[in-house]
Amino acid sequence: MPAPTTYEEVFEAVFKYIDKIFSIIRPRKLLFLAVDGVAPRAKMNQQRSRRFRTAKEAADEALRAEGNAGEISSLPEQSKKLDPNVITPGTEFMDLLSSALHYYIHLRMNEDLGWKGIKVILSDACVPGEGEHKIMSYIRLQRNLPGYDPNTRHCLYGLDSDLIMLALTTHEVHFTILREFRVGSNNGSKQKKAFRRKQEQLRKKVKASGNLEAYILGQKFQFFNIWTLREYLALDLRILNQKLTMEADLERLIDDFVFMCLFVGNDFLPGIPSLDISKGAISELLSIYIKGFVERGGYLTDSFKVDLKRVKHFLEAVNHEIIFIKCGKTFGGKTRARKKRHMFFNIWTLREYLALDLRILNQKLTMEADLERLIDDFVFMCLFVGNDFLPGIPSLDISKGAISELLSIYIKGFVERGGYLTDSFKVDLKRVKHFLEAVNHEIIFIKCGKTCGGKTRARKKLHMGKAEIDLKRNYYNQKFGAKSKDDRERIRTDAVFKYTEGVCWIMRYYYEGVCSWQWFYPYHYAPRASDFYDIDKFEFHFSIGKPFKPFDQLMGVLPAARFPI
Repeated sequence: MPAPTTYEEVFEAVFKYIDKIFSIIRPRKLLFLAVDGVAPRAKMNQQRSRRFRTAKEAADEALRAEGNAGEISSLPEQSKKLDPNVITPGTEFMDLLSSALHYYIHLRMNEDLGWKGIKVILSDACVPGEGEHKIMSYIRLQRNLPGYDPNTRHCLYGLDSDLIMLALTTHEVHFTILREFRVGSNNGSKQKKAFRRKQEQLRKKVKASGNLEAYILGQKFQFFNIWTLREYLALDLRILNQKLTMEADLERLIDDFVFMCLFVGNDFLPGIPSLDISKGAISELLSIYIKGFVERGGYLTDSFKVDLKRVKHFLEAVNHEIIFIKCGKTFGGKTRARKKRHMFFNIWTLREYLALDLRILNQKLTMEADLERLIDDFVFMCLFVGNDFLPGIPSLDISKGAISELLSIYIKGFVERGGYLTDSFKVDLKRVKHFLEAVNHEIIFIKCGKTCGGKTRARKKLHMGKAEIDLKRNYYNQKFGAKSKDDRERIRTDAVFKYTEGVCWIMRYYYEGVCSWQWFYPYHYAPRASDFYDIDKFEFHFSIGKPFKPFDQLMGVLPAARFPI
């Protein structure tokens, strides 16, 4: 869309766009226009980063326009007024926009027959809260009123992906989201290539003529039907009915789906490392959820209430899956759990991980260890967890990280034993005896140690090898600025607590509205999935507090260079 040059042009474009959307949806009872007000503190980090990025891009563009003169002169007054950062509660622009919308609504209700008999609600920037959450709060309020029609149809316009989650949380069957039609650059179908060409031609035509109305009229939209998504979720989750003695509750399964999606990232929390939504993370989470539903004890949530004990077991399964997938490359972006027959397990990747795990030996030996002999010893050790010919040694459970534990014991006692356990197929029984004595000692120690939630003292050893431990150390050093082992543990504990608290905050926010205006996640990155092993002990209490004043929010999110707005 061509950039407007005055406030009047902005308001005119807004009016025409609302007219366009109104003509598509054709509401019969209610039109709710919601403008973002002061957001909760949890959202301000994202708002701040967006506005600082916008300011930097504007400064870079001004510098290029001046021919890299080395000094950015003051921008023209009109450019300052039309800085995108003015779209923030508390600015003069937002106050004028509110007045313009009041004028627009009165004009349409008096002159447009399509607006006759329709109730119109305007919630402008003076009302705290994000626009979509104001609408959801109104829908929840209407649902609780006597005589509410459950067949009421809702249509919400917006591009944010969290609108899908918010629509699911209402449990309204007849819910649709209106979105601008977007075509990804990687989509190669003939129809969508043709659509992209038409859109590009329209863009050039509008840019040349400056006709804003032509651009809006040429904009394409699409409906996203929430009831269709509900049907797909019901289809995906139908396997649960084969495991349960009674039929699963679809509404609670949907609540759990919304909850799981929080871990891939949202407006308030970063995604857990290795969970990439573009690589099938949601499908993988859904598969893990279904697989362990009975063992966990059931649903993860009850409306906005989160069962942290079950979530802990769910995240342990997620972490186990992440570690496994690191050694295997999926085919066509599908996950191992959903397309097992299309899974490539790359042995060279496993060899690299083993080499990474075993490299500590080179620090103990006078000469570099032989990777091929180390791999032979690894194959030999794996025999003790069970195979087609022999049962596994008691207390060595492969599902609880026995192989990682054996590997750790092997590395720790390599020099004391005298070296390798095998030479090709030949076994050094004397060294094996010492190795199994160390294994037995570790098993006895673990049995005598106090467990946390059914997990052993050596949790890190059981769930990951040395490579994963090093990866975790580097992660907290680089992303969180940890300087020492104690520093890493302190940061890890706090980050896990804050992240889990954030997940509970979001669930309340989605289902009931803001439970704390002041809460926010204080880090830029999420903890690793393997770190959520003691979350069942956490308890959270939120204090509602008060929303920030618009001026306070402006002080928090705007760059200093843009403050004259």
